[in-house]
Amino acid sequence: MDFRLANIRDLSKLKTVYGNIIDNMSRNNTNLGRIYPCELFSDDIENNRLFLLVEEHDDIVAAFASCESNSGESYVKWENDHDKALYLDRFGVNDYSKRGIGSNMLKHVTALTKQKNAKYLRLFVVDINKPAINLYVKNGFRKVDGIYETGYALCKEVLYMANEDKKDFNAMLNDNKDMPKFQTITDHKSIEKYGGDKLYFAPPIEYDKVMSLVPYGNVITIVEIREYFAKLSGADFTEPITAGIFVSIAA
Repeated sequence: MDFRLANIRDLSKLKTVYGNIIDNMSRNNTNLGRIYPCELFSDDIENNRLFLLVEEHDDIVAAFASCESNSGESYVKWENDHDKALYLDRFGVNDYSKRGIGSNMLKHVTALTKQKNAKYLRLFVVDINKPAINLYVKNGFRKVDGIYETGYALCKEVLYMANEDKKDFNAMLNDNKDMPKFQTITDHKSIEKYGGDKLYFAPPIEYDKVMSLVPYGNVITIVEIREYFAKLSGADFTEPITAGIFVSIAA
């Protein structure tokens, strides 16, 4: 899957995807149709703040907007409210709940927030959207005191990203785990999918080096990093699972 900025050509697909999301919520007795303002997508795209996770044929799997402010922010007692924060908005996953796509997308959101040198990631969610609340809590968010009245929902469940874990990320980055290394795969489906059998494992510190070269305000995707390492090493492709883990550590 590829993580990228949305462009104006994605607009019709986005409206279809969010229509599906609203229909699924309605079937699950979570009727949130009125608070997915698709009319804001054009403005999000124009201001380079709408991001997509797409798969083969550029089908949209998930999307979100990363905003510098929110109309409800003054109604909440934020911790360290003078520190820079970004707001997650219009977060939607296109019926992929059992594949871990929601958690995967939140990792991209977190990495993007760090790239923009923001200390906190904040969001609003209505109290009847239990699946979303559970997803956010599972991924390190916690509730904050305050009530936000939008006119069409009462958002009691106001969440923001918890403080950074006390893990030694420098040690994790410098733990090469016997990498770099190559592996020859024999699975025919994987060979067909990736165009060859020579698999490359890049160490975590190399991901950190590549990501540190990305100019502020720009985005590099995991797919682009994997393609770079494969070309550099002479492999057919870079192993995707460790790539996702190491990007999260380096972000």
